[in-house]
Amino acid sequence: MSTHAPLLLFTMSVWRGLDSDVMIQHPGMGVTDVFAALFPSLIFNPAIHLNYAHAVLPMKDGLPKLRGFPSHAGGSGEHVPE
Repeated sequence: MSTHAPLLLFTMSVWRGLDSDVMIQHPGMGVTDVFAALFPSLIFNPAIHLNYAHAVLPMKDGLPKLRGFPSHAGGSGEHVPE
């Protein structure tokens, strides 16, 4: 795996064997995006919806829905109704 920072806002980790991005770290927000499709045996257990104010397909799943990002990640932390 190799890591590079094309912009100061995030760091990308690339799996050399696939020449594909595996994850993106957003240090200023305390968030890491992992491309779960690369790990088919991974059991995905979502905990929250981010940027739900821009949702195209509404989800009624009982999970909290934030308008943008959590306050600890620089967002408003504002919840929107399901």
